[in-house]
Amino acid sequence: MRKNNTAQNVVKHDINERIRPVRLRLITELENNDFIKGEIYNKNDLLEYAYSQGLDLVMVNPKPEHPLCEIIDYKKYIYKEKQKLKESKKSSQKNKEIRFKIDTDDHDMKRFLNNTLEWTTKGFNVKITLNFKGKRDMREDRKNMAMLKILKFVNDLGEDVTIVQEPKMEGKRIIAKVKKK
Repeated sequence: MRKNNTAQNVVKHDINERIRPVRLRLITELENNDFIKGEIYNKNDLLEYAYSQGLDLVMVNPKPEHPLCEIIDYKKYIYKEKQKLKESKKSSQKNKEIRFKIDTDDHDMKRFLNNTLEWTTKGFNVKITLNFKGKRDMREDRKNMAMLKILKFVNDLGEDVTIVQEPKMEGKRIIAKVKKK
């Protein structure tokens, strides 16, 4: 059974009574003129104000001499953090990758080409990777042949596709990235 780990990935903070330091620096802009952003206050004063407003005192950064705190609605903050995490996961899932070697046959290259066109029309970004294997592939003539092969592949995609990253050598591979226009 798969567990939902989104709540575990959100950073946990010390809140309200769990905050140990007595002197805290406030980094929240408040409507009340009694507390000024950037000033250092006693924890009890800040807690009293937070409770009176129905909010929480949250320690954002415990490392400085006077830890940084905010007065916010902590449940709302956690909810927004979870939403950001979900969005980042969604955007990372919008990528596909095609991998092949110098010796990949023309029939397979056509299949890769069709898959790339299909994915780009669906809105995916496609990373095209040509991998080198062994010393033989690392010779200059094979590298040039590989670069020509990946350039031909990118050009065969047509005008419906935009090149995000031109083909370039990275270690033992050549990488290019494309997306829909």
